[in-house]
Amino acid sequence: MVMMPDRVNLNRLFFILILTGILPFGLACRNALARADWLGVLLYTGVYLWICASAFLISVLYRNVRENISRQRALEEKLVQAEKFKALSLLADSAAHDLNNILSGLATYPEILMMDPGLDPRLRQGLSLIKDSGRKAADVVGDLLTISRGGSMEMETLHINSVLERYLCSRDFDKIKAAHGEADIEFSAEPELLTVKGAYLHIEKIIMNLALNAVENASGIKDGRVTITTINRFIDPSMPGHEDMIQGEYAVLTVADNGPGMDEKKITKIFEPFFTTRELGRSGTGLGLTLVRHLVQDHQGFIKAFSNAKGTRFDLFFPALRPDMSQKTDSQNTNKNWPDDIKGNGRSVLVVDGLKDQQRIVLGLLEMLGYRAKAVDTGDEAVEAVTKAPVDLIILDTVMTPPLGGLETCRRIRQVRPGQKIIPAGGYPEPDDAPPARDWCAGSFVKKPYTLMDMGIAIKEELENEWKS
Repeated sequence: MVMMPDRVNLNRLFFILILTGILPFGLACRNALARADWLGVLLYTGVYLWICASAFLISVLYRNVRENISRQRALEEKLVQAEKFKALSLLADSAAHDLNNILSGLATYPEILMMDPGLDPRLRQGLSLIKDSGRKAADVVGDLLTISRGGSMEMETLHINSVLERYLCSRDFDKIKAAHGEADIEFSAEPELLTVKGAYLHIEKIIMNLALNAVENASGIKDGRVTITTINRFIDPSMPGHEDMIQGEYAVLTVADNGPGMDEKKITKIFEPFFTTRELGRSGTGLGLTLVRHLVQDHQGFIKAFSNAKGTRFDLFFPALRPDMSQKTDSQNTNKNWPDDIKGNGRSVLVVDGLKDQQRIVLGLLEMLGYRAKAVDTGDEAVEAVTKAPVDLIILDTVMTPPLGGLETCRRIRQVRPGQKIIPAGGYPEPDDAPPARDWCAGSFVKKPYTLMDMGIAIKEELENEWKS
């Protein structure tokens, strides 16, 4: 294989060549000027500029070639990975039936023998080991079948928080904590986590494998800690690190530990079958993370892995569900279950967001809270709307498409309505092209995906506070 030179070194070489060319061409031009040879000056200058342009063109072409080669290598790696999984699937499907028949004796018959009250304790201990080994082998076959056959379980609407809470109170998790008691485990849940469509047992399997992996990593160090969190996120593919994701709302499960991390080479292989950073057979089978990735993909989700010397973190993104807000409820039942102090009582709100699905979500929440709301797509439409008729409050997406971005929209609205109350909103923590949102829009920043309580509290606080210029 021909190795491509490093791009940084090649650019440095071009830079050196251009600099070293300044001296001889400069001397030649000076001599030509001394002789009043203007044609020579133009010739030398033209040649030098041609060399500089050529060097720049070669650098650009080289960069494009290198990027194409990198993309080709990435595609080749994905193809090799797909072939591995295909071979693994064929192996699992063809061998599973026979293996399960063999393992049924190892996993079941020892339990029958152990029911004999007069059984020798040493034999009982040996039979118990045989039974546990048979069960573990059967679990491996089950994992292989899950990987090969994909999502064959019925999906239902569920809360990841509920699955997490039940698993963290289960006997299986108690066994993990007993075996690795040195690690502290922290759990932080988003109270209003959005629901997802998933298979309960598969979500539980994901949590089990990630929790086991994290606890094992953290248990070998002093002050080992495992953190499990859930949060709502709005993902825009333009966000760095999320280019491969689909725009929308997600319920995010994060499992992190502060154990010894992995280098870049290992982190690219962690989802491969039978790859493990520990001794194979002593801690798992090397299928745990492979299974996790396949189950997340079966749920139309995404998984991101990060690791360094300070620890490892897995972020799992599950597409969130929203209740159907298009259905009108009985006027007697509308928003009666929500606290009075966050109800809108018919006040007017303008929603400025370029995404139709986000408009529908916000309008539905505002209707449930008792506000009169309408939506526009662009900053120009927002300025035109408030010029024609005032509104009590504006919810403004901070990431607006040009020509009128979020900051400029806010400024123009302030020119028309100097005291206008505005709440900035968006998928980013703060606007990219502006000072912190609270400085230029005054209201509390509301982060996507929206929850009814967050939206209700932010609007109520802003409406009750006097805007300060």
